[in-house]
Amino acid sequence: MNASTKKKISKASTILQEVADYLEDKSAEEFELYGQRLFDLADEIETLLNEIEDNEANAEDEDDPQEDDV
Repeated sequence: MNASTKKKISKASTILQEVADYLEDKSAEEFELYGQRLFDLADEIETLLNEIEDNEANAEDEDDPQEDDV
């Protein structure tokens, strides 16, 4: 996945957290309805990004065979 796409996904997580924080501070009723779900979505996005990075790192390791000079 290209860096631009990963940055957009990360930004989405940040925005969800900011909205949840805002609701927590400014609107207890709306926070009760939506806040925890927003935090959970942000966490899921971060988990997804970590999985993407892990998979990309594994793919790079597979593409870079180690040479055995014995």
